[in-house]
Amino acid sequence: MNILVIGASGFLGQHVVSCFQLHGHRVWGTTFRSGGDGLITFDLGNDNILQCVPKAFLNSADPKCAIFCAGVTPMDRCVTDFAYAHDLMVTKTLRTIRDLRTADCRCVFISTSHVFDDSTPIRTEESTPAPIGTYAELKLEAENAIIGDVPDTLIYRLDKLIGNDPTTTHLLTEWYGKMGKGVPIVTIADQVFSPTLVNDIADAIVIGCRLQLYGIYHVASPIRIARSQLARDFVAMFDTNSVVVERSASEIGLLDRRCMNSWLDSNTFTSRTGFSFTKVGTILDSFARNVGRSARKTSSKTQPSFPSTTPQPERQTYESTCHAQKNL
Repeated sequence: MNILVIGASGFLGQHVVSCFQLHGHRVWGTTFRSGGDGLITFDLGNDNILQCVPKAFLNSADPKCAIFCAGVTPMDRCVTDFAYAHDLMVTKTLRTIRDLRTADCRCVFISTSHVFDDSTPIRTEESTPAPIGTYAELKLEAENAIIGDVPDTLIYRLDKLIGNDPTTTHLLTEWYGKMGKGVPIVTIADQVFSPTLVNDIADAIVIGCRLQLYGIYHVASPIRIARSQLARDFVAMFDTNSVVVERSASEIGLLDRRCMNSWLDSNTFTSRTGFSFTKVGTILDSFARNVGRSARKTSSKTQPSFPSTTPQPERQTYESTCHAQKNL
């Protein structure tokens, strides 16, 4: 396949590019800023994708697929600059998908678990969305517009993505950095989510393109865990005195409303594909091992001490908690 990753310089986009390349596909990637590392400069808000992407992609007789990893960050910008966010996330995204479809290119749109509110007991693809935040409202508006105009588009709803690489920016490296500085790790109080390995999502996108899936699928780890519990377990892996503090979203200073239960039921996707998600404990262990490798490479003396790979009591308790919450 010929693959176009829109937003290839971001956290998810980088992993999607690498995953498709690993599977032997030809990949092009775009970036909002001036192209570097072989990326194509493409401003979703102002540029026409058909004028930016090489003819080698557009005119190829091989199957083509474009993955939309670009978006508005941080979420709060949807509140502070609604007109910009709506134009980018809905109007220009839909226009770009339409344009690519004229070149016989199928598309994958990345949406969010936050299209549901906290009262939704089971979050399947058949559940009725009820977003409470502006970011989620815009994602849902985009979903509906895309399904109405380009129904063969694949839409993945995701929850929080995390990684196992300490050299890239994501939730665990943010926490690790705070540990190194000796400052508290602040989490949103009472939030339950499904932290999912970004590599798993990249694999799931490859599978979706290969199977020519379309419509809405929930793609997230089946483990449900409180954000604060994940942070405490993460801290327990390292020999530090770091403190985890819970605060409300307003106390943290977040402007856009977030649902406190953002987990998703991914049984439809796993049943269709046979996909298996990486366990959260495995992700944390892998991160710790990679921290150790990074420390040895840099000979750094400022990083927290590298933990043993032998599971500690906190790990066993955490895994038991995960399984208990999974079965709720």
